[in-house]
Amino acid sequence: MLLLIPVAIICIRDVRCIIITCHSRRRDTGTGICPRLKTEEMARSICDKIGLQSYDLMTALNICTSYHQCYLLLARYHQLGHPPSTNEIRDVAFHFRMIDKGGPDLSRNYPLDLCDRLVAICRERNFTFFCVGHPRYSYCPRGVEDRRSEDLETSVQAIRSAWLLAGEWSGPMHLAQLCATPILIWAPGQWRLDNCERWNVFRVPTYVVSNAIVPPSPELVGERIIEALNELHKGGAHPQHRISGKS
Repeated sequence: MLLLIPVAIICIRDVRCIIITCHSRRRDTGTGICPRLKTEEMARSICDKIGLQSYDLMTALNICTSYHQCYLLLARYHQLGHPPSTNEIRDVAFHFRMIDKGGPDLSRNYPLDLCDRLVAICRERNFTFFCVGHPRYSYCPRGVEDRRSEDLETSVQAIRSAWLLAGEWSGPMHLAQLCATPILIWAPGQWRLDNCERWNVFRVPTYVVSNAIVPPSPELVGERIIEALNELHKGGAHPQHRISGKS
């Protein structure tokens, strides 16, 4: 059973409990909005409140290792969502991250003027597309179909309504992988892309635009979208035919 709470994920298998604390910190200073010791303290407090007495504390990074996946967590993953109806299918879903966050992660926001140029390029090429994400933390250019939502089920349905989800490395990219939706991604640093692939438990097609610090040009992203869609149309499963499974 998975119990989602603000600072921890409690995984209960039979009588053993594993508390996976979720914290955010800067790689250079080790500080962050919710440092490790604080999340551990909050996790222990929550365990006390719900009566858990025997458990182990881990960090979220542990579930990315093959050792913990094979010998400790023994996880079974299920694809999310249901196939969309035909009239909802689009070529591309975009997630334009727009989070005001200090530190090096600020570079992960794709500049808004580049978002607008990318959308214009896609219009010129007659792509069909929409935007997903949280309304407060993602950008939807003017005139673009807005399918951003705070509701997880609504977001899953939207993501599964596209051949491809494109954007910078972010949470919705992991969600798309769990929805069996291919992703087209860029990130400032190869290690970010490597981490993204570790979460790809269903081996969903991943198309990389760039790992450079400088954001990729809209023209380059547009070309990669064309290449990815061509490949998916030749051999990939149509969004309506993606069958839920498990690993």
